[in-house]
Amino acid sequence: MDNAASNGHLEVVKWLHENRTEGCTTAALEGAVINSRAKVARWLNENRSEGCTTATMDKAAGLGYLGAVKWLNENRSEGCSPAAMVNAASKGFLDVVMYLLSKVDQPATNAAISAAAENGHLLVVKYLHENRSEPCGADAIIRAKENGHCRIVQLLLEHEGCRLAFKKETSIRMVVYRLLCMVLLVFRFIPQTLIEFFRPDGNHRDQIKSSEAQSGKQKCEMEARIRAEEEANIRMKEEPRLRAKVAASIREV
Repeated sequence: MDNAASNGHLEVVKWLHENRTEGCTTAALEGAVINSRAKVARWLNENRSEGCTTATMDKAAGLGYLGAVKWLNENRSEGCSPAAMVNAASKGFLDVVMYLLSKVDQPATNAAISAAAENGHLLVVKYLHENRSEPCGADAIIRAKENGHCRIVQLLLEHEGCRLAFKKETSIRMVVYRLLCMVLLVFRFIPQTLIEFFRPDGNHRDQIKSSEAQSGKQKCEMEARIRAEEEANIRMKEEPRLRAKVAASIREV
């Protein structure tokens, strides 16, 4: 029945309902909704008791199906999770975002703003930012900046709370980055990818390369010194034997 519902085969769903005892799972209604099988969804809602889960509205929101989101909100009680807002925001579905905020009481979180900012959805970022439910964070600015969405960065930096959050985050990253560089020079085992994660903007690769070159030079000098000492020890051990051998040769002559 789950498969029949997902593929919109209402008559098959009805026959199974009347002639079989296996029934269906929540996947039946979810599949009907996600695949826009409105007639099947309505029939299941009226004649079956399995219902669906919050994942149904979460997925519908991520696909931009405003009609499905409205129907679920008006006819079902499961609601959705915060993932619905994040899914819709990340894909730029402003109408779904507005409905979730106004009718489903899903808040405009930093996670949703960051998801929209990362993908360059300026209007969604603007709407969520104006209706945010949490203090401004730096993650949205960082993601927008990394992906080249300058207008979003500019929009967020116009607000003092976002500027302060971004300044604090970059300061922390700078401190952590410098500490990791120091540890790298001493122990030489911190993965480069970990250091690059905290690397602030700016060209610091030269500093790392210079430090690595200096460390490599010191290593070569140390190895040369060790080889020289080993060779000296060998000569000291072999010298008496060679002298005795030379003296014996002279006596024989």
